[in-house]
Amino acid sequence: MQQTFKTAGVAGADADVTIVEGLIAGDPESFSRAMRRYNQRLFRVARGVLYDDAEAEDVVQETWLKAFRSIGRFERRSTFATWISRIALYEAWSRARGRTRRALTIRDLDPPPASDDPEAIAFGREVREHLGLCVDELPERYRLVYVLREIDGSSTEETATSLGISAPTVKVRLHRARAMLRRRLGRDAGETEARAYRFGGQRCDRTVAAVLGCLGVPPRAAPGC
Repeated sequence: MQQTFKTAGVAGADADVTIVEGLIAGDPESFSRAMRRYNQRLFRVARGVLYDDAEAEDVVQETWLKAFRSIGRFERRSTFATWISRIALYEAWSRARGRTRRALTIRDLDPPPASDDPEAIAFGREVREHLGLCVDELPERYRLVYVLREIDGSSTEETATSLGISAPTVKVRLHRARAMLRRRLGRDAGETEARAYRFGGQRCDRTVAAVLGCLGVPPRAAPGC
């Protein structure tokens, strides 16, 4: 009997099925579609472990190379997104092992704001940097849950599967992470952190081009991440 994808959304499941079938068939467009669909999630996961933008970007590239080369072993017992998220986590944890934590500055993660007011621009950067550093200072078990649930928008079940913990544990850790951030920030932390963890534009294009080049797959025009 054919296995089916476990997913919270039918549209997402259909898209993943199509992507995986294309990857198995070696369809060049599927490689680009997969990366542009999930680059941001993988970057957030890797960055949540490593605190370093450049190294997190390397993890994203290595994750895709490993995933594409082993796609035939994807058993569809979970969603494709969960499968590649776990590859990214293991790669990030492998790199983080034995490392000393480094301070992270987030001022360059976002494109400049639309405002022409230098004071407003400076304030926006300061706020994003402060919020991002507060998230980074969460203990890893809380930080990864917070990044996946609040910043990436993953469901409780998907977060639990990705991290190898139970759904109730996800809920408890998310509650504690929010409480820690509220105490630190003095207010709810929400949409601004998502901007700090953004992975798009040239960074996304660069990752797609690098992975396709390693695989010897010709680049295809595709919408951005």
